[in-house]
Amino acid sequence: MSTWTSGSGKLRSTEDSNLINPAIGVETCVRVKRDLALRVAEGTRTLPAVPAGHSFVPLAELTRSVGQTDITAGQISDLRPKLFNLRGARSLAFAPAFFADGSGANPWSFSVSGALCTVANGVGLLPLPLPDGATLLSVRIQGTSAEVHFVLHRLDPPAPGSNQLFNESFVAGGGSGGVFFDRVCPVATQFNVVDNSRHSYVLRVQNGSTAITQISRVTVNYRY
Repeated sequence: MSTWTSGSGKLRSTEDSNLINPAIGVETCVRVKRDLALRVAEGTRTLPAVPAGHSFVPLAELTRSVGQTDITAGQISDLRPKLFNLRGARSLAFAPAFFADGSGANPWSFSVSGALCTVANGVGLLPLPLPDGATLLSVRIQGTSAEVHFVLHRLDPPAPGSNQLFNESFVAGGGSGGVFFDRVCPVATQFNVVDNSRHSYVLRVQNGSTAITQISRVTVNYRY
């Protein structure tokens, strides 16, 4: 685990000449200096005891395999304290509890394992309550299938249709055998600013003609 550690030390005129009074040419005061240091606590998730006058803040947990030289991005867990600031990149995860498309029976069932469809070409709809004013970057969809199709719609109530923010398909050789997929679908830039005063947003997922599809996670990535 890596941490920032802060502490204080004496700041003398050898480091800051402004501490010398120009009228008499000698140092007339000593200031307290705040220092930051990056440290690593190996083999533990617990911060070490804090010495007097210091404080520790966790930054990240690094999980590196034995003998591995470089640490990859996937091995870094961000532990920095979060301020209440909406700016920057953010992610919003949705449980894939799909509604039926139309008045027919819902071909998608939902459990803690995710959403499951065994009906050929079965369609499910997932409403996405998105933060107003956010700039959509992409939608990440994870699951198991041999064939499945995704469309993100921006609905305009006064108009008879909608805008497609993306239209993607996952096909793995056809057949009914499931293959794990982790699909990131970029959002079209001409429609990517969320305006909840004018539009609503819904993800449409359609099973393949012969496949069994299970969706385990839907994540919307956006930026303020």
